[in-house]
Amino acid sequence: MASDPFSRQLKKSDLGSTYADIGIDHRFALGTAGAVATLSAKLGNTWSGQNKNYTFGQVGFSPSFRLAPKTRLSLGTLVEQRWSDIAPKYDLTRSQVSATLHHRIDNGDHLSFGLSLQDISSDERNISNQSAVANINYSFAKPLASIKVSTGLSLGYTHYDGYSISGPVEGGRSDMSVTGNVTMVFTKLDVAGFVPSVQVQTSRKSSNISRFNSNEMSVSLSIQSKF
Repeated sequence: MASDPFSRQLKKSDLGSTYADIGIDHRFALGTAGAVATLSAKLGNTWSGQNKNYTFGQVGFSPSFRLAPKTRLSLGTLVEQRWSDIAPKYDLTRSQVSATLHHRIDNGDHLSFGLSLQDISSDERNISNQSAVANINYSFAKPLASIKVSTGLSLGYTHYDGYSISGPVEGGRSDMSVTGNVTMVFTKLDVAGFVPSVQVQTSRKSSNISRFNSNEMSVSLSIQSKF
């Protein structure tokens, strides 16, 4: 008689996730002065707990153009194919295009505006969706009391046209999200060229399906290179 998989004791390894990939990037100059581009390709696998989740392949093209001495426009296109190890219906194709305008202000601060559009196509109707995200980011060049500060705000919209809960949802599922964050890098706490940073992030998501409404706040600590 087969044992009940839900009756065994949960292990720490069941809660883990693993990501592994191998990739190549080729960066080259374009014909226009100050214009560069990157071609990239990746192959990889992911695991959830001790089980293989999916295999993926990804290709991307990212050109960047200097519009003015302190202004640059970065574009991006990406296509990814995922092959699920759970069931073929969870296979998906992800396509994304993005544009980001970067500007260096006279005082050295950095301001950027970005827009990203994404389409996910799958035989599983609750996975397929189209989304758009707009964001604005600001980084202060001069540390404030030895703390380098940057902040960001993003607005997102995602629509699942064929979403189903015990039957199709009329009009599909639509989510709106707002996310804000502040990152602080403690430049004086330098150890061998590495410094700690703290990010505080808060987000709110509202949906026409109430179970997906949420409010979240997180604080994360990381170590990064000072350079």
